[in-house]
Amino acid sequence: MTTEKAEDEIVSIQRQLKALEQERERLAARLAQLMEARCEESRPAASEAAVTSSSPAAEKIALFRQLFAGRTDVLPVR
Repeated sequence: MTTEKAEDEIVSIQRQLKALEQERERLAARLAQLMEARCEESRPAASEAAVTSSSPAAEKIALFRQLFAGRTDVLPVR
């Protein structure tokens, strides 16, 4: 391979690497946005998380059942 061809290939590879790095940064930013949106959706609303010791028993029971729900896809053998 001649020196001129090698230089051209080096420049071409550097351009491709720079383009790939820019694409990687764009995708990483988009991934961060999507993960943040998913976390915000899964966070309970303030009214849902406001169960305190002075809350009615029905709300406490609902919270307990939500936190400690059993599996519905298995049944006891005996």
